[in-house]
Amino acid sequence: MNYFVLVCFIVIISGVLFFKLDSSSQRSFFGYRFYSVLSNSMKKTKPEQQGNFIAGDMLIVKITPPEDIKLGDIMTFYPKTKEENYVTHRVIKVIPPKKRGEISHFITQGDANNLADDEISGEQVVGKVLYTIPKLGLMMTFVQINIVKIIIFVLFMWVAIALLRYSVSK
Repeated sequence: MNYFVLVCFIVIISGVLFFKLDSSSQRSFFGYRFYSVLSNSMKKTKPEQQGNFIAGDMLIVKITPPEDIKLGDIMTFYPKTKEENYVTHRVIKVIPPKKRGEISHFITQGDANNLADDEISGEQVVGKVLYTIPKLGLMMTFVQINIVKIIIFVLFMWVAIALLRYSVSK
């Protein structure tokens, strides 16, 4: 069990470092992106709703072309500008392209929101939510904020354990 926790911790730290050091806004891990949920806009409000999540959860989003997004999908997209803020809401309307070669547009809404979002272009789409991992977003955010402190702490502990083992073996 201890090795499993250590491997999970190393994978999370490695992932955070990978994303911290990559300055591209299009970064992904084999076509998947990971997001921490910051609000409760997708909290379940009806028993029949599927795929809901709350603040503190982690989302695994598969990069998806806009033509593969359907009504009812939960998708992540850039708001008006390509900033570091993303929105993940349910598609409530697909507006097909008017001419061949154009891209669909979408209307989305958070399940817990009273109003729909502004219309977005398919160019703003990042992808569809495939999985939600409850509460792991809290840990991911903590690691992102404290990565240097965590690395120093882990290195210090590793050296301390190595020194203790060396002194015990003498």
